[in-house]
Amino acid sequence: MIAVERVTPDAYAALFSDRAPGLHTVFNSPAFTQLYTHKCPGIHYLAFRRRNRVVAGIIAGETGGMLQSPFSAPYGGFTLLGAPAIALITELTDALTGYARELGLGIRITLPPVHIAPAEISAWAYVLGLREGIKITTDINYHIPLDGTAAYDSRMAPAARRNLRRGFSSNLSFHHLEATPEAIKRAYTIIKTNHEAMGHPMNVSETDTVRTCMALHGDLFTVTGPDGKDVAAAIFYRSCKGIAHNAVWGDIPAYRSLRPMNFLAHGIACHYRAEGLKTLDLGTASLCGHPQPGLCHFKETLSALPSLKYTFVF
Repeated sequence: MIAVERVTPDAYAALFSDRAPGLHTVFNSPAFTQLYTHKCPGIHYLAFRRRNRVVAGIIAGETGGMLQSPFSAPYGGFTLLGAPAIALITELTDALTGYARELGLGIRITLPPVHIAPAEISAWAYVLGLREGIKITTDINYHIPLDGTAAYDSRMAPAARRNLRRGFSSNLSFHHLEATPEAIKRAYTIIKTNHEAMGHPMNVSETDTVRTCMALHGDLFTVTGPDGKDVAAAIFYRSCKGIAHNAVWGDIPAYRSLRPMNFLAHGIACHYRAEGLKTLDLGTASLCGHPQPGLCHFKETLSALPSLKYTFVF
C-alpha cells in the first residue's frame, strides 16, 4: 500500500532533483512552482511512500475545486524514482485519488508531450485513461529533433527554405542575450506586440516573466532588422535534460515580410545543437484540444514533428 505525505518545498526538492532516474522537468520543481505562489497559495508537495521508501512525488495546486498539476505551467504530472511499471502507476493514481477525495477535490493532470519520454508518458496516459468518469483532452505539440547528422534546414519544406533564404538576404542579425531584467523586458515587449496584433493575450505578466527567466537561467534570443531595430524575440527554458522549451516567441508584424521568425527559429536550433541538446520543444499549436491551423502550419514548415499532449480530469 502507498501512503501520501504532504511535505515542505525544501523537503520535496531534496527528494526529487534532476538526478531522479524518472522523467524530471523544471516545471515539476519547487524552484519553479514557488515563483507562482501568488497565483495559487494552496500548493501540495506530495511524496508517495511504499514501505517507508519514497517512490514518487507530484506538485499540485488547489484551485477551482481541484488538485491541478500543473496550475501555472505547460505541463506537470508525477516524478518517479523508479521504472514506469503499470502496477506502480496504478497504485500512485489510486493513492492520489484517495488523497484528493478526502479533501473533496477533483484532479486535473496535464502530462508532458509524449516526445519527451515516450515510454513513461505512454504508461501514464494508459493508466489515467482508465479512470472512471475520466475526461481527456488531447493537444498537439511540436518539436524539432536536433540530434543526428542532417542539418536542421535540410529537413525543411521547400517553402520554409525559401522563407529562410529571404531572412538571410534581408540583412537580419541573430542575438543570444544575457538574461538581465532589462533584456528580458526588451524581449517581452517585442513578443507582447506580436500577441496583441494577433489578438492573443500574454498568459504571463512581464513581472512574472522576469522572475521566472532569472530564476531558471532562461535563454533570450532576438533578431534585429537592417535598420538595427528589434523585429523578433524568443524566451526559452531548459525544461529537462537535453531539451529546450519555447516559453514564448513572436515578431513585429510590420517586419514580417523579412521572415524574421524563420530566421529566429534557425538561429535558435543551431545554437542549441552546438550546445549538444537533442530537442527543441516548440510547444502546443492547439487550444483545449482544438487545433490552431496557422500555428500548426508554421511549425510544420520549420520541420517540427507532432507529438500528443494529454490532459486528464477526474
